Formats: sequence, C-alpha cells, structure tokens
Amino acid sequence: MATQHDDSQSHKAPNPQVDTSTSAQSTQSAHSASDDFTMEDAKQTAKKAAHKATTWLDKTFPGKSNAILFAFCGLLAAIAFIAIGFWRSLLLIIFVVAGYAFGQSLDGKPTIINFVKRTLKDLFSSRNHR
Repeated sequence: MATQHDDSQSHKAPNPQVDTSTSAQSTQSAHSASDDFTMEDAKQTAKKAAHKATTWLDKTFPGKSNAILFAFCGLLAAIAFIAIGFWRSLLLIIFVVAGYAFGQSLDGKPTIINFVKRTLKDLFSSRNHR
C-alpha cells in the first residue's frame, strides 16, 4: 500500500529575488578596482610569477634550473628558425635585446648598453695600440 503524494511542488527551485542595484554596484566596484591597477602592481605581479617559476624549477630540477631555462630558450629559438628562417629570427632576437636594453636604460640600470660600450671601447682601443 504505497501512498502517493504530489511532489511536483518539491522539485521546483525557489525563485530568489535578485536586487539588481546591489549587483550593479558590485560590478561597478570591480571595474574601478581594475582601473586602479598601476605599473607598480604589474611589476609586483611579474615578480611573484617569476619567483613561482624559479621556485618550481629549483624544486623540479635541483641544481639544473639554469640548464632547463636555457634549454627552453634554445627550443624557442629553434622553433623560430624553423618557422621564419635564420635571418628573420636573428633580426627578431636583435630587436628583443634592443628593446630589453632600452627598458633597462629607462629603469636606470643600462647593463646591456654599458656592456656594448665597454666592448666597443676595448675592441677599438686594442686596434689602435697594435
């Protein structure tokens, strides 16, 4: 003797009342928070990501993190050589290094530019003394 009951009402999901003014304010505050993202925030985010990556490399490949990092750079260079050719890849590398050097000079630490200056000075001063 099974009793039947009408459970058609029990399977219906409740219809919550949504306050649209609250959700609009939260959306607006989310946009204003993302507008406040500064260059300093970007630098901190990049530093955290780099720290996580180097920590992972050190844990995964103890004592070999630089070898793995440069092997990956070599892989990228090989893919570029195959995909776009040697000379275009070389030009791309030159532009990347020049952009990096320019960024260093804007940061106040022009190590690549100083290296090039020192190398050219040594190169040309040694030729004059021969």
